[in-house]
Amino acid sequence: MKLMFSLEDQVHTFKIEESFDTQDGAVLKNSLFRFFETNPSYTILDLSAARINVPENELQSLLSEIHIFASSRNLNLTLALNSSEAARAKHSVLEAALQKQVEILQAKLELREKMRTEAEKLLTENLHLKTSVKDHVEQLKSLKSGSPSLLSPLVEKLWSEK
Repeated sequence: MKLMFSLEDQVHTFKIEESFDTQDGAVLKNSLFRFFETNPSYTILDLSAARINVPENELQSLLSEIHIFASSRNLNLTLALNSSEAARAKHSVLEAALQKQVEILQAKLELREKMRTEAEKLLTENLHLKTSVKDHVEQLKSLKSGSPSLLSPLVEKLWSEK
């Protein structure tokens, strides 16, 4: 078995060439399991160039085990048995990665808009509070200086309550 690995555009590709037998299946499984520990974004297992010398039921069992392990770790694994499947897999993986980026950017944009709206609201509230505090300070200054204009309504109110 000849196992090649490449990383291109966020896509990790394992490509098997030449003969692939039962012993190679165990090596492949262990290699992939160790690789999955790194939590790769997207992985393609390309068997298009392999001469598979494994009984169909063993191959299906091996591929199922690998797929279940990847799924249990929420990893994106695509199996390609021929070259057109490998090309489609890479295309779909890149499309999924792009869609995920779009979703992330949309979420960031929504968050930014919420933050901007909240900041505007807080600035307006702050301006009202400053104006209110300024008015209260002016009233207190007027009361301290004994301004008759502010005292008159207070005195009239007191007299009317008596």
